[in-house]
Order: sequence, then structure tokens, then C-alpha cells
Amino acid sequence: MTSFQPWQFFVLAGLAAATAGVFVSRGTSPANVVFISIIIGAAALAGTAVYRMLLPLVVPEAVESVEMIGGRTRAALEREKLLVLRAIKELEFDRAMNKISAQDYDEMVARLRSRAVRLMRQLDAGGSGYRELIERELAGRLGRAAAGKNVEPADESETATTVTAGACASCGTLNETDARFCKHCGSRLVAGLVLILALLVPFIALAQPELRMMAGIPRPDGNLPDGVVTVRVVRQSLANNVTDQAVELLAGDQTLTARTDANGRATFRPPTVGAVIRAATVVDGERLESQEFPAPARGGVAVMLVAGLGAAPPKELARPGTVTMGGDSRFVIDLVDDSMQVYYILEVFNAAAYPVNPPRPVILDLPSGAAGAAALGNSSSQVVVRGDRVTVTGPFEPGVTPVQVGFTLPHSRGNLRINQTLPVELAAVN
Repeated sequence: MTSFQPWQFFVLAGLAAATAGVFVSRGTSPANVVFISIIIGAAALAGTAVYRMLLPLVVPEAVESVEMIGGRTRAALEREKLLVLRAIKELEFDRAMNKISAQDYDEMVARLRSRAVRLMRQLDAGGSGYRELIERELAGRLGRAAAGKNVEPADESETATTVTAGACASCGTLNETDARFCKHCGSRLVAGLVLILALLVPFIALAQPELRMMAGIPRPDGNLPDGVVTVRVVRQSLANNVTDQAVELLAGDQTLTARTDANGRATFRPPTVGAVIRAATVVDGERLESQEFPAPARGGVAVMLVAGLGAAPPKELARPGTVTMGGDSRFVIDLVDDSMQVYYILEVFNAAAYPVNPPRPVILDLPSGAAGAAALGNSSSQVVVRGDRVTVTGPFEPGVTPVQVGFTLPHSRGNLRINQTLPVELAAVN
């Protein structure tokens, strides 16, 4: 049986007041009767609105009741509940990936959880009658089936498992098996936390870079000042910086030494531009060295040394072989004022499935008058530029080794002829 609702009281009171007003205003014009009825109806609506506004302030535990009509309202509430829970899950994932701040997360998740609790309470309140009928019918059938039979009591461990499945650790309220938040207090259930962790594990694994592929490889860094080399030292992971560690920068017979800062970085400024240098340090008895690279003239170079990775898998030994200039090799010439900027965008291509060492070094002697020659940012660390000579050291891994060099040629007017001898066969010119 449906209980008496507050809005019904205001409707009945309004009808009674309107009826009384009609009797009182007998003998007046019909317009006055209609006007009095409208005023009484408006007063009843205003009373209903004031009641609904003041009820949450006076009785905080008041629960909004929803009339279920043909199951359509329940379906709408179920759909909204799923959307709210999905929004909470996405919000938690964004927070775990540091896409939103902690303050914004706390504010939004509190609002969503409050809405989810209200929806769950509305669903329970609206469906309590059906649940009682189902439980009563089920109990009756089980009682008839068990009549005259000796039913052994269930194992205590199974009973305990059945009772505690989906139970809230804070208030003990039983929830549905797929629930992630308690319908009574809104606390997060353990199953929901496990689900979130299970979803985050693949992303965390994907977010971890392969340090072995980064260790010891010099990489151009445009954010560094010109000519600066930084060496970062970490132990097994990027989060474990090795601080106050002595790092050496070896440049021929000269050795520069610096210590790492709080971020695990040691900063150097090589005295000679273009000199072949490499970084080295010893961490817990393990000697770490970088690849050789030329001291930068423009921009900086960043190197990472990683300790504790263990022995690297043995590399395949290089075999004698040949290389060619790849089909995407090209020469770019730009006229700037009274000079020409020349860029060699070349690709040394190894078609074999194993590293090769060509019979003679890959050396490019730049045209006469070339000035300011330097390796570009995307060039391989095997490229060494000294004056007007470019040397690409082997061995060459299978595939493409980028060789990118830029230099300036003086030119004011007339024709300019550039002669360039290539050390290996060129497939095409772009």
C-alpha cells in the first residue's frame, strides 16, 4: 500500500481552500471566484515548493522517493547510475595518469559519489516491495522443497563467504556483486579498487620506457645552451636518480669531471667544438660509458647512463659487406644573402640482415670553401664532422643510418658549381 505523500496534502488543502473560497464569495462576479481559486492554487504550489526546499535542511537523512511506473523510471535510474559510476572510473584513471589536479579530483569525485549514493538509495527504495515479494516467494518454495528432508547445514566457510561477499568494510551494508561503492555510506568497495588496479597495470607497463635502448646514446637537446653536454645517471629506473655521482667526460687525452645534482645530471661544456667525446662513470663497481659523439657547436647534447640493467644481450658480430646511399637521400640548397646554406640529408643503407663493415671508411670531403660544417640534430651518433671532412664510422646496423650535415658556401652572384664525391653508390638524387 502506498504511503501518504506530502504533495498530496498540499493538493487536498488547496482544493479544500478553493471550495471554501467559492462558498464565501457567493454573490460576487465569476471573475472574482476564478481569481480567488487561482490565488489558492498558487499558494498550494508555493507551499509544496517551500516544503521540498526546507526538508533537506531539517531532515538531512531524508531520501528522495521515486514513483516507479511500469519499470521505466527504474530503467532510467539504472542507466544514470551506470553513467555516474563510469564517470567516477574515468576520473580516477585521469587522476592516476596526472591529467587533473588533486583539488579538482576531490571536488568532482565527491559530487559524483554523492549522486551515485542517492541513485542507489532511490533504486532500493523503489524496488523494496518487489524484493520482499521475491524473497517471500523464494523462502516459501525452499521451505516446501525441504519439508520432510534432513537438510545438512552449509559449511561455515561457505556461509561466511556468502554473507561477506559485496559487504562494505566501513558500515557492513550488503551491496550487489558488481557494485563499486557502498549504497549506504558511499565508501569504495574492495572489488572496485581491484578493478581499477587491473585496468591500470597495462598502462603502467606501457608507460615504462626501455632504458636499455636509451642508455649511453647521445641525443641532441634544443633546450640546452649551445655547446653544453648533460649526463644523467639513474639506477634501474627513471625515478631512481643517482645524486652526487662523479662523472667524467673524456675528450682524447683531456678529462673533465663533474658531479650529478639532485636530478642526477652532471653538466659539461667541452672546450673544443667538434672534438670526439664520450661520458663515463662507475656506479657500485659497474663502469658505464656512452657512445662517442662530437662536441656540439649549436644546441646541446643529453646522455643517460643507466646502472643495474645487468649484462646486455650479446650483439651480432659485424661481417664484411657493402652499404649504399638510400633512395631518400637528397641535397637541399638555400640562398641566404651573400651565401648558400647547403644541407646533406643522406641515408647510408645496409640491405643485409646483420651488421656490416664496409671495406673502406665512409668519408665525405665537403666542397672547397665549406664553412661551419656540423651534424644536424637527427643525424646518427656515428657521424663525426671535423672541419670539412665528414666521417661515418661502422659497423652499420641493418637498415638506414641517417647522415645529416649542414654547411655554408660563400656566394654573391653568378653561377655556383658544387662538386661532391660520394664514397658509396647513390641510388637516386632528390
